[in-house]
Parts: sequence; structure tokens; C-alpha cells
Amino acid sequence: MCVVLHHIMFSLPDQDRIRHKYWFCVCFLSYCHDVVAGTKPLDCLDIRMTSSGWLPSSVYLVHPRDGLGPIMVYCDMATDGGGWTVIQKRYDGSVDFSRSWDEYKRGFPTYLSGEFWLGNDNIHRLTMQDSCELRVDMESFDDDIRYAVYDHFSVGSEEELYKLTVAGFSGNVTGDSLGKHDGSPFATVDHDSEWGCAQAYRGGWWYYRCHSASLNGQYQRGYHSTWADGIHWDLWTGMNHSLRRTEMKIRPHRR
Repeated sequence: MCVVLHHIMFSLPDQDRIRHKYWFCVCFLSYCHDVVAGTKPLDCLDIRMTSSGWLPSSVYLVHPRDGLGPIMVYCDMATDGGGWTVIQKRYDGSVDFSRSWDEYKRGFPTYLSGEFWLGNDNIHRLTMQDSCELRVDMESFDDDIRYAVYDHFSVGSEEELYKLTVAGFSGNVTGDSLGKHDGSPFATVDHDSEWGCAQAYRGGWWYYRCHSASLNGQYQRGYHSTWADGIHWDLWTGMNHSLRRTEMKIRPHRR
């Protein structure tokens, strides 16, 4: 039986724009879920598929198949059937994304209740255990909401410089701005690409001459006079209009 250990906040689906308080058991997945399902969940989809009832979008504990230890993740249980593991979230500029290689490797900050990057090591572990799709949800400062889905998404190991694999674009956003980054290594301000993109645009990313999509750039509030240093999806926003909100999330194809 679970004992309630602390009180946390989580968001209902973004369109509701409401914050609610819930009592949540920190052992819900690391203990209770094991009792119910008889196994430790691999990812957010595993949690959704083995649950018999409604689950909140919130922070959960998952156990990747590689046996290297559990990962705390934020699960989106509402969008398109749920089961998404969120790897990036931005919405107010409260977290600086101009970070070092080691910080992007580990992930930041240590809590997942606000803006965050899950960590390249963690993203690699999750995308190597199963074939995954990527969904990118975006919102402009004009309240325009768009999304992109990629049928194939993975991130290589640190030895491979966290190389990006992304293909199979669909969605209602204008154009495939991320696809040209396929095959690109990750770069940060202290471990930059040959074009010096991370230092120029102040965010860790899979740069390619330098970018047509950049979701980890500076948080700018809509139009900005500087070139390409905000949060951009070039074929939709151009390089002088930054997005208000982005979420990158992954889900295995097993369903």
C-alpha cells in the first residue's frame, strides 16, 4: 500500500490552461506499479498501457531496459492517447538553455515541474531500447498552436556525439524544419560545431549550418531584431519570431 509522501503540482492538457492540486504517491511507480503490473515500467507508454484507469500527466519513475538505473521523467498522458515521455519543455524563459556539454549530458534542472532538458544520456537510453516517434508541440505568441511528428527518432551515444536520427515528417506545422538536421552531432557552447553555432545562438542543439529548427535557443518574446537566436521553426516562424512554448516528447511504436 502506498503512503502519500509529498504534494506536487501538474498541468492538465495545455488547452485547459488550469492548474490543479493533487495528492500523489512518490512510490506510485517504483513500488505500487510494480505490485500491480508485476514489472517495472520501461517508459511512459508502458505506464499508460498497464494502467486500468486515468493517470495524470506528471513526474514518474521509469526503468530502461539497459539496467543502468531508473530515470525520473515527465509523462504526457493526455496528448494523442498519452504515453509520451517529455524530453524538452519551454514556456516562460525561466531556465537558461545556454549550458555546457556536461549539463546537457545529465539534463537540467534537477526538477521536472517547469522548463527542462531531460538529458542526452537519458534520451539515448530511451530511444535505443525501442523504435520511437517524436512529437513536437509548439505555440506562437499569436496563440497559434502547431505540431510536428516524426516516425523515426533516436539519439546516439556520447561517443557518437549524441548524433540525431530523425525522419518521417507529418503534422500541421508549416514545413519540415527539423529534417535537415538528421545525422548531425549535438553541440554546446563548450563543445561546438565546426560552424560555431552553439556560441552564436546560445543553446545546445543538433546544429547543421547552423539551423532551420532551433528549440533550445534564447527565450525571446515573439519578434526580435537579432537573427536566429530565439526558439525557431524556420519554415513557420522565420528567424526573427520566437515561439512562446515548445514540448519535445517521444513514444515507442509498440502499442
